[in-house]
Amino acid sequence: MENRSPFAVALLFALGLAAIFALPFAVPGRDGISFSYALGFNNKAAIVTLLLVACGIGLWSRGLGLSLPEGAVRASFPATLSITLAITLFACLIVGLSNQAIVIGEAGYFVDRLTMFQMGGRVYRDFTFDYGPIMFYLPVWISRIAGISLGSGYFVGWTLQWAAGTWALWKTIAIASRGAGHGRIVFLLFWAFWLSALVDGGTNYTPFRFCASLLAAVVVERMYSQGVSLLRTFGTAAAASVCLVFFSPEQGISFSIGTLIFFLAGVRGWRTGTSRMLALFGLAAGTAVAIAFGSGVLDSMLIFGGGALDFPVLPTVQTVVILSLLIVASCITLGAMRTGRSLHPLVYLNLCHRAQLAGGARTGRCGPHNHQLRGRFAGYADRPEPVSEGLALGLAVFRDRRRSRLARPPDISAVSCSGCGCYGRPR
Repeated sequence: MENRSPFAVALLFALGLAAIFALPFAVPGRDGISFSYALGFNNKAAIVTLLLVACGIGLWSRGLGLSLPEGAVRASFPATLSITLAITLFACLIVGLSNQAIVIGEAGYFVDRLTMFQMGGRVYRDFTFDYGPIMFYLPVWISRIAGISLGSGYFVGWTLQWAAGTWALWKTIAIASRGAGHGRIVFLLFWAFWLSALVDGGTNYTPFRFCASLLAAVVVERMYSQGVSLLRTFGTAAAASVCLVFFSPEQGISFSIGTLIFFLAGVRGWRTGTSRMLALFGLAAGTAVAIAFGSGVLDSMLIFGGGALDFPVLPTVQTVVILSLLIVASCITLGAMRTGRSLHPLVYLNLCHRAQLAGGARTGRCGPHNHQLRGRFAGYADRPEPVSEGLALGLAVFRDRRRSRLARPPDISAVSCSGCGCYGRPR
């Protein structure tokens, strides 16, 4: 850690986590219907504290002495993808058939909204919908094209999103890991993490909702670093931003903010014309957000983002693990930017996730049932899924084939809560 004592770093980590848990109780919050308000906990203060702690530790420790993986990008572990896709589709079939008798979990929310639409209601006008119009109308389009019922169209669309999300997760990790040997382990951990929520999760909790923005980021970074024309590169970014805003608004907004931060602060030595293309990208993304705002697509996101249904940060094992991963991933990102190696997909992904926190873009309900950190913190009180992310940190200590021995403790994988793996090695 470049002359920084491991004991000092551990102490700073402990103090930082204590500050995240304790300081928000000392900051007055706004009135709202939430557990946080009842207990006097300010979630915005927790977010600011987390960002300050992460930046402070990252700058002081010089990125913890870890670096991002370097090497050629290659398609990795295709057999693993085939097996996981087969298991996913089989599980979706079983759950889909079960839901023909009784609707389970989050699927009930979507079936209820689709029923109101079928009765003549207008989405965002006559009834609320927490997500984007593409997510809502996809089962409608499928049912009309295939000539099936609206309920069956929903479950077909849900299955397709599970398959597409599994592929997007695999592709994201395959590109971002740069051929690192433990990419397969990280992929399987995250896939298992999502699969555990398949039974009671609707289309709002498929891996596609979260991994589509990650895949868009690594594809745009790859296109730019490989010298693809700026028009194609930023055209792809703009198309992804618009589609994501109207599919799941917080994902599109965080991708857009992360893209701007990545090119403005992370990319050194711009190619000729980058500034003009980046401005056009910002215009396209801003226009999409403005249209979404005017049509009511962002209403639910703004309500939850204002503090509705907030939960305080609970000092559970899962929360400590995931906050630690966030801090480590931030340290690696800051270290890469400090050493001029920030043109990397994992830097892009981490900046997108920090945009979710700092910009309040990802502002879904964050109760104890939630399995990821969003714009508001989750409590992690009663669900085991977050443990998968914690296991990724410990189990991704891998055997370095070139040295034929187990990697040293610093050779660990810091898994970002944005759903990507940051593979650290000592510099």
